Amino acid sequence: AINSVRRQSYHNWEIIIVDDCSTDNSVDVYKKLEGDDKIHVFLNSNNMGCGFTKRQCVIHANGDICGFLDPDDVLSEDAIQIMVAEFEKHPDASLINSTCYTTDGSLNVVSISPYGCSIPQDQTFLTYRKGITAFAAFRKKCYEQTEGIEPIMLRAVDHDLYYKLEEVGSVFYIDKPLYYYRQNTASNISLGEENMLKAHA
Repeated sequence: AINSVRRQSYHNWEIIIVDDCSTDNSVDVYKKLEGDDKIHVFLNSNNMGCGFTKRQCVIHANGDICGFLDPDDVLSEDAIQIMVAEFEKHPDASLINSTCYTTDGSLNVVSISPYGCSIPQDQTFLTYRKGITAFAAFRKKCYEQTEGIEPIMLRAVDHDLYYKLEEVGSVFYIDKPLYYYRQNTASNISLGEENMLKAHA
C-alpha cells in the first residue's frame, strides 16, 4: 500500500498511518519509514477499532483532499493525479469515487468490481447503494461540515462517511479502475493499521 503511493505520478501527497495496536510486524515497517518526511505514523494507546482510527487519520491529515487506503490494497499509479484533476473540475464536489479492480491475495486482477456508477439524480447513496466503491476521496473542508466519522463504529465506517458527505456537497464518479481491492486475505483492518492517503490539490 505504501509503495503504491510512492509510485504515484502525482507527487504532492502525504501518508498518515494510525496503528490500532497491531500485533504483526507493522512496527518494524514503521521504523523503515522514519526517514521519509511525507509519512507520519501515530499509535493508538489502546485498540479502539476502525471508526475511531479512521477518524484520527482525518484529524492528522493536513491537505485539502483525503482518501483511505487499506493496508492490504494498492492504488494505480495515476490514481491521485486523476482524482485531484476531478476535484479541480468539480469545485462543488464533497466526494469523488472510482470503480476498482478486485484481486486475489497476490494482487492478480480477477475482475472489475460490479459496484460503482453514477448515482441517479433522483436518488442518494442511501437508496442506491452500489454507487460508491472502495476508492473514494473527499474534501476535508466538507468533512469538517459534518459530525465526522462515528468513533464507536466497528463496521460500515465508510458508508457512514458517505451518507454524511453527500449531505454537504455533490458526489461524482470516475468510470476507470484506480484501486486494487484485495479479497480473501487474513487482514482485519478493524484491528490493524489504517492508512490515510492525503493529496494537496
